[in-house]
Order: sequence, then structure tokens, then C-alpha cells
Amino acid sequence: MSPHKSFLAILMALFLFALPNSCFAEYGGSALELQDASAVIKQDNPLNRKTYEDMYQQTWQTLEQKYFFRQNMGDWSRWQHKYDGKLTSLSETEAAIKEMVGSLKDPYSFFLDGKDTSDKAADSKKTGVVTSEMIADEIGYIEVDNFNSRNTAKEIFAALQQLHSAKALIIDLRDNRGGYIDEAMHATSFFLEEGAFISMATQESATERKLVPLKIAKEYYSSVDSGKLTERHEAAIAKNIPIVILVDDDTASASEMLAGCLQEHKRAVLVGQQTFGKGIAQEFKNLSFDTSLRYTFADWTLPVSGKCVHKIGLTPDVILQSKESAKDAAVKYLRSKHAFKKPN
Repeated sequence: MSPHKSFLAILMALFLFALPNSCFAEYGGSALELQDASAVIKQDNPLNRKTYEDMYQQTWQTLEQKYFFRQNMGDWSRWQHKYDGKLTSLSETEAAIKEMVGSLKDPYSFFLDGKDTSDKAADSKKTGVVTSEMIADEIGYIEVDNFNSRNTAKEIFAALQQLHSAKALIIDLRDNRGGYIDEAMHATSFFLEEGAFISMATQESATERKLVPLKIAKEYYSSVDSGKLTERHEAAIAKNIPIVILVDDDTASASEMLAGCLQEHKRAVLVGQQTFGKGIAQEFKNLSFDTSLRYTFADWTLPVSGKCVHKIGLTPDVILQSKESAKDAAVKYLRSKHAFKKPN
């Protein structure tokens, strides 16, 4: 190949490599085709080989420093240099990372490719995850689908404002598999003016664990980020109202945090079935090529009793055999404990 053609080939490869991430986000399937094509051109480019190896090493180091279940890792150093000089494409790099993460045998820790990472980002922007209505005259009903959206707490607050005349509340967390911890804590602050939310034990480094108590106060609440303080912008507008929380065997993770916290602080009664029991927490690490890593970095316990929830779950105050009767049972319970109007 002539020097001129060689120079043009290198320029083309660098151009494709330098395409902005927004191109991939904007054009969807076409971007994936472009990414695959450029990977073929780039596979022998030393610059891209370094990017693939850096992506692999970043994943290895993140898990080495912060993965929670150390006993699952074995001799983690065996993975560090396993693919040195061998990663020549994105698909090879993804396969190598999946193999490494899969060795942990942790169903909650995994690699997310470009599409999965994009889907997660889309979920975080969803609206309409909370619905509400007034039932049985003076009882407000709020159903929360999940805490995966960064709009969940805002929508719960808006629902409470709409139900301002309610004398009691039913919060439905059935089939709610959780989501962002800080969304659940933010929502809890509407019902609890101050008090401990949960306690987390986080993996801070390969040799250090740290106990991080998350707290709600009148002026702030602790964040998951090592317990630093976040200023509160909404008051505990439902701090005194009687509450029933509906739960079932699919109530998990962040939704168990909210339910368990309010139960232990005597702010809510749980009605339904034993919850799922997910007492561990995950965080996400952004990687190259719009991919990401999800991994377990902490476990958590209930705020008052210090009990572990993982693989145990929360026990309802009122246990039901049928999910279908839960809403009626909640209304019945509230009427038995408080003086509400009955429907005409």
C-alpha cells in the first residue's frame, strides 16, 4: 500500500473512532450498524486495542475494589491479565467482560451492552409510574410501579398534593421490584419527618468496608454517596396521616426499604404477603462505547431493629392469602382503627 493510501486509511479509522456518542444515541439501529462496521476497520488499530484493554481493566479494577461478596471472587488476579494483547474488537471485549463478571455467580451483577445501557437511561426518564385516586370516600390510594425512574418521588409528592383531603392512605407497592435507593428515601421523607432510613455496609476498597447510616431529618436526608447530605425541598406533608402499605412477594429492594422503614418507625402497617427479600444494593459504572457495569457494592439492614432482609423479606402486620383482596383488606383495616365515613 502506498504511503498516501496508508495515511488515508488511518485517517478514516480515527474519524470513525472519534464519532460522538450522541450519534449512537440519536440514530439507534443505524448507529449499531456503524459501530459494528467501524469495529472491523479498527480491530488492528493500536489505539482501539488500548481502548478495549482499558475497558476490560476498568471493569476488573472496579470489581476488585468495590465488589461486595469477596468470597465469590476467588483469586481475582487471575482475570487481570488474561486477555492482554488479545482484545481486537468490541464484541471480543464484551465477551471477555461477561466471562469475568459471570464468574462471580451473582445474578445482580452483570455487564450491559449499548442497547441495555440505553434502555436503562430511558427508564430513568419515564413518567406516569405513579397513579392515584380517592377511594372509599376519605381514603387516598397511591400505586407506585417502581423506583427506576428519576420522576418517581416527584410523582408521589404530586399525588399527595392531589389527595390532600384524604384522612388515610393506602400505598400499593405490590409488584414493585425497587430501583434507585435515593428515590425511595426521598419518597419516605414525605411520610417521616426525621429518623433513620436504613443502614448500609459498603465495600469502599479491596480491604475496607464502611457502615453508612442513611438518615432523614427536617432539613436534609443522607444520600447513598457515603452518606453525604442532600437538602430537602419538600416537607413531610403526610407525616401524621394513617398509612397502610400493600406488599407481596414481588415487593423488593428499594420498595422494601420504604416499607420496612415506615413499618419500623410505626408510621405504616404492612398488609399482604411476605416480601421478596433483596437486602443488597447495586450501582452502575459507565464504560466505553456507551456500555456499563452493574455490580453489588453493599448490603443493608432495617433502621430500628438492625435486621437483615436479604433472602428473608418483610413480614406484614396483616398477612393475606390472596393478592386480589388486598385493597379491600386495607380499607377494612383502616376503618377498624380509625373513624372514617362509609360509602353510601
